[in-house]
Amino acid sequence: MGREARGVADRHGARLRAGGFLRDQYDRVENLREAVAFLASATFRGFAHVEKHYAEGGRGIVRLEPVEQWFWCRSGMFGE
Repeated sequence: MGREARGVADRHGARLRAGGFLRDQYDRVENLREAVAFLASATFRGFAHVEKHYAEGGRGIVRLEPVEQWFWCRSGMFGE
């Protein structure tokens, strides 16, 4: 196998490993579909936010918690 062919094979292998890593990280998030659906509401509202909740020891995100919109729209610290 020539150097060029090996380079293509190496890049392909790297993409497969990266894809596997991303799939693993996405699968760890308990509510990924719900969080994405909530973030899609930004199309109508103009914005949407989620908070990241990490696993023990900070190794990966386990939950994306939607933040209600009124936290961002109220005036003053206490909504006055």
